[in-house]
Amino acid sequence: AYPGPSLIIAYSHCIAHGIDMEQGLAQQKRAVDSGHWPLMRYNPVIRDAGGNPFLLDSPRPRMSLEKYRSAELRYKVLKAADPDEAARLIDLAQAQVDRRWEEYEELALRGAEPSRICISHQTCECQMRPPHVKRPGPVADGAGAWALPLARAGNSGRRYGMLEDSPN
Repeated sequence: AYPGPSLIIAYSHCIAHGIDMEQGLAQQKRAVDSGHWPLMRYNPVIRDAGGNPFLLDSPRPRMSLEKYRSAELRYKVLKAADPDEAARLIDLAQAQVDRRWEEYEELALRGAEPSRICISHQTCECQMRPPHVKRPGPVADGAGAWALPLARAGNSGRRYGMLEDSPN
């Protein structure tokens, strides 16, 4: 167990989702099975032991995102109001699930010491420029901490999850 703080981000069904609340656990399982809510852990203690601290606990998605979402009222309402837009949005969402899953699998298969890519480029010694960055990895945020991009460039923006203090 990690002796520091822990963060748990959980999916919780709600009456506003329009599902039978007695079937809440089944809907949560469908969220995992569709890739909407992958199960993962990050434990820095594993890195100290020479392993990969990112653990992907979910199997590959085995249900379409559309099938998962078809059980919830909020998605049924959109489909009834504007079927073409609902179809366009589900296609975009499925592509995002597929892309995110590939990134998570890549992280899970990495070794204990992934390459670090500096995004400040003014203060580092790597001399790399953004066009040379080809794969996501921990990134120096300029404030002495390393961050892991959870979305690639070209999406609506970059989001980062903090990994650890910089080793420098």
